[in-house]
Amino acid sequence: MAQLTRRDVLLAGLALPGFAGALYRDAPGDDRSLKPKRFEETAGFELAEVVESHFLAILPLGSLEFHGPHNPLGSDSIIISGIAERVAARTGGLRATARTGGLRAA
Repeated sequence: MAQLTRRDVLLAGLALPGFAGALYRDAPGDDRSLKPKRFEETAGFELAEVVESHFLAILPLGSLEFHGPHNPLGSDSIIISGIAERVAARTGGLRATARTGGLRAA
């Protein structure tokens, strides 16, 4: 039996999103073409109409913390913003601007 190395596992993990995307690319209900309404893109005069026409508001919450020298400080906010974007596209919700926060232990 062949032994798996750390490198093999990492390479398989990098390929997995591509395989999953190829499987579900043409699936019904694919939301790649849908663009949700973002709160920050709303003009002042549109505000009342936008709020009335969207029954759901999605507020992404992420942290601002150190994840090592290879990742940006806002990794959590970036990830949750992408998830919120897809949820808003599927549900017709209004996507609010991501809120970031952090707590530093003294």
